[in-house]
Amino acid sequence: ISIGDAKNKTEVSTGGGNISIGNIGGSGEVSTAGGNISVGKVSGNAELSTAGGNINLDGASGKVETNTAGGNINLKNISGSIEANTAGGNIYAELMPTANSNSEFNTASGDINLKIPSDAKVSIEATVYVAKNLSEADADKLIKSDFEPTNVDFHKNEFIKKFVLNGGGSMIELNTASGKIKISKK
Repeated sequence: ISIGDAKNKTEVSTGGGNISIGNIGGSGEVSTAGGNISVGKVSGNAELSTAGGNINLDGASGKVETNTAGGNINLKNISGSIEANTAGGNIYAELMPTANSNSEFNTASGDINLKIPSDAKVSIEATVYVAKNLSEADADKLIKSDFEPTNVDFHKNEFIKKFVLNGGGSMIELNTASGKIKISKK
């Protein structure tokens, strides 16, 4: 399914195949049972899901929810909050969090790369699940950040770094079972 720009709230669904949409002048709800999803900018909330494919979103202002059972998630220029889940892929997100918002990123086997403005008021918790015999020095290499952590916890099977930027605020959780996490300044 391929659609140019849509002026209002848009809902698109297919049992199998790729979906490509230009800009949406309202909220967008897009789903496919098997294929890639590509959407331009959404002027509102966006809900994108596929049972097996990649998700690409070029911008949104609101709450963004993305789910894929087997693909990468690529989210650019998001003002608001994000909930991104993939069972087998990487997540890339550019987030300008709004006040009092919560964002969560989960991948079972992939990397998470988050870019946020250096003046964002956020509290970030990054968790990597690790093998029992991994050293703390090796675990430390799995979570990289342009920001200094305020707290580091190393348990028998998880390594957690917490960051409080500009006094804290909106909560961002990053979780990967077998990958790396990178938090960068946008």
